[in-house]
Amino acid sequence: MRSVLPAVIVGSVAGHGAMTLPPTRLSMTMKSSGQCEGAEVGKEPQYNMTCFWFNEGCTIGCKACGGLDCGHLKSSSVGKCCPEQMKPTLHDRQLRTYKDLFGILDIPYYHTPWRAPGFAPVYDPCGTAGGVPVGVDPGSINPPPTGIAQGLSYQDLPEMPDVKTQWPAGSVQDVAWGINANHGGGYAYRLCPKSSGAKATEECFQAHHLQFVGDESWIQFGDDESNRTAFPAVRTSEGTNPAGSQWTKNPIPACGSLDGGGLHTSTVCKNPQFDPILQDVIKPHPKFAPLPGLYGFGMGHCVSSGHKHNGTITPGLSACSTEELDFWRARFNFNIIDKVQIPAGLSSGEYLLSFRWDVEQTPQIWTNCADVTITKPATFTVV
Repeated sequence: MRSVLPAVIVGSVAGHGAMTLPPTRLSMTMKSSGQCEGAEVGKEPQYNMTCFWFNEGCTIGCKACGGLDCGHLKSSSVGKCCPEQMKPTLHDRQLRTYKDLFGILDIPYYHTPWRAPGFAPVYDPCGTAGGVPVGVDPGSINPPPTGIAQGLSYQDLPEMPDVKTQWPAGSVQDVAWGINANHGGGYAYRLCPKSSGAKATEECFQAHHLQFVGDESWIQFGDDESNRTAFPAVRTSEGTNPAGSQWTKNPIPACGSLDGGGLHTSTVCKNPQFDPILQDVIKPHPKFAPLPGLYGFGMGHCVSSGHKHNGTITPGLSACSTEELDFWRARFNFNIIDKVQIPAGLSSGEYLLSFRWDVEQTPQIWTNCADVTITKPATFTVV
């Protein structure tokens, strides 16, 4: 089995995703969702390659992430990244986003973050440039954002000027994120009050998990609210950490191939990992996505070293034709929108909102943070 496993997972390259609402310190917007390019690309290094803030080598039960030393093989069922590595807590097949090997062997993704949501550690709950802290080898696959030092904490970035998100305590708010390279899994949103001179910790965010509202999510392409389309959300609060915290399954299935479509071995994305959403809305493409619905690996399938878009060089591993690149750029220019409940008893003040995406196909966790001011509950006057 060990001889088969590396061939299955060698194509699993870095997934990329980022929060798009509320605005983050990276200038990522709903307009550019799924493209990993902030609205201010080319003006400041901070805004380049917005999806390169994450945590590498993180598996369930471990006390710390292992960087590149905790790779695909060690995070499978035949390896071990740490002595305390645990068994999966997520058993419902409807929550899985990647198929078992040969359809029967639960091997390749046994210890990856989504198999026990919230149980894998992170380097930084807001993300680390290049996925590993200073002093840890970043390798060549996951470089830090252009102009940013490898290992820089997202929390060390300056806040965006003229951006002020205010949420009244007790209100219901929209949140959103986008996918550039799809590795399945699921996600959650958490709050942590800011503390002068101290970085927010994962423990602080875990103490303020937000509850999703309702049983629907929405897909919105770009910043055009007129095309926002609802679909049934798949959520869970069983086997999660902290106990009872609510997480939502990534609704976009990757390609049905063993690598999920991460390698440029075929121009056609056939047989998604599970039934695609919006089959009555998204038309098939005979050349690249022959089935109706929203699915695929994303634009990350196509980017290549030296490829330029709007003057920015996009690093990556594989190349596509211009036609294919343009197709996936347009197809994945969407936001996944949810509504979250802001606790009524939350104290007023300055907070960080953390988006955490625990993926299933790789030992990676993608995190971003946004600056949010919690205000007093809204009051209404009865006339």
